[in-house]
Amino acid sequence: MKFSGRLDENIREIKERFTDCGDIISRCLNVGEKRLFLVYVDSMIDRDLVEGEFIKNMMYGIEKIPGEDALSYVKDDCMPTASINVVNTIEEGIGFVLGGDTLALMDGCDWGLVISSKKLPLRGVQTAETEATLRGPKDSFTESMRINTILIRRRIRDTKLKTIQKKVGRRSQTDVTLMYMEDIVRPGIVEQ
Repeated sequence: MKFSGRLDENIREIKERFTDCGDIISRCLNVGEKRLFLVYVDSMIDRDLVEGEFIKNMMYGIEKIPGEDALSYVKDDCMPTASINVVNTIEEGIGFVLGGDTLALMDGCDWGLVISSKKLPLRGVQTAETEATLRGPKDSFTESMRINTILIRRRIRDTKLKTIQKKVGRRSQTDVTLMYMEDIVRPGIVEQ
């Protein structure tokens, strides 16, 4: 599906595809008289680059963006990174986002910018050392919950992979992430 020239339509379509994906971060910024929409996977990006450099440049460094071809101006004059891709379809943009990059869309533009912002964990899923299994996979997670979800997101780059984050326990308030493939799981199991 091609991007629309209307930012609200693009935002609605992207948010619909990322419904129940708690690890996807989206943010709309006012830049001059334009609106800029960013979407990325939490903890898969270089926060210093995206939030420290790019967003700061956009919010405080730009007084006025030209009315026409505003995203081209951003691409050519405001990017803190050399690696930028232009995408024309929502599927392309989502593919880059699930790979660890940041997608930027702007009012009045029917294309998007992909900012190379990957900063992925450096290890894969390890073999379980303390739990012996007779059947099934021998993988285990030894990192924080966020890194564990990123390790799965790196392997399964699909918007159908849902991540619902909750706190459980009356006293412990433990963070838990429920991950499932929307088109495979039985809805009753997710509800349970």
